[in-house]
Amino acid sequence: MKLGPLQQLLLMAGVEPMDALREFEFSPSDRMDPKQVSIHLSLDPANCKPLTYTVEMSLERETNVPRLLTRLKQSTNLYEQVELLQTLIRLRGLAFDIDSPALGIPPIPRPRAQAVTVQVLLNEVYDKAGELRLWSIIRRIAGLTNKVDITLSDSLTHILVRQRQVAVGKSYSSESLISRPMSHLEIMEK
Repeated sequence: MKLGPLQQLLLMAGVEPMDALREFEFSPSDRMDPKQVSIHLSLDPANCKPLTYTVEMSLERETNVPRLLTRLKQSTNLYEQVELLQTLIRLRGLAFDIDSPALGIPPIPRPRAQAVTVQVLLNEVYDKAGELRLWSIIRRIAGLTNKVDITLSDSLTHILVRQRQVAVGKSYSSESLISRPMSHLEIMEK
């Protein structure tokens, strides 16, 4: 492998005819399987609209886990699903298995005998939101699951060098204000 400026590498590049590859086929072990998208929760892209404040507040206040799970299994709105999952995290945690027989709710149909935890469902909603480019959901799930981009501190430094300040979170107080470079771990603590 050679590293260098593109202009310099182009001078050393060559052209190789690949006519002999017409008969070549990849073996099954060489093929990569497409990403397996879990289908634990339903999705209707046309129905993915932000929740009203009253609905959001009622979901945050709900403490009846079976009622939350029933609503989660019926929901086709990613905004509602992430709100319900956040409430379940607050009540039971990321490792909570939503198909616990003690809850008396029919389990989600699944291909294998793997546990369907709140973490698994968050990852599924994260992937679906990524496909639909619903950035607010992606940011919210990243916060709930402590996902961090390691280049975050570099990006913050670029902003601060330009004599700007950054506020994080909903609280517009001095605690949420960033005015000096920080590591990505320090940023997450804010």
